[in-house]
Amino acid sequence: MARHSDQIVRRARLIYARGYTQQETRQHLADEGIEVDRYTLSGWLHWHSRVDAGGALREGVAA
Repeated sequence: MARHSDQIVRRARLIYARGYTQQETRQHLADEGIEVDRYTLSGWLHWHSRVDAGGALREGVAA
C-alpha cells in the first residue's frame, strides 16, 4: 500500500471541510488525478476517532 503525501491528506480535509460529502470529496480527488479508496479517505477525514482510541496523528505526533 502506497503512502500518500501529507499535502494530499490536507487537500482532502480541505475539500471535505467545505461541506462536500465523503463520496464527493473522493470524486474531487479523482478529478485531480488522486486515487484514494474509501477506507483510506475515511481514516484521513475522521482521524480524531483514531486519536481518541490512542492512535497516532498523521503527522507522527503521538496522541
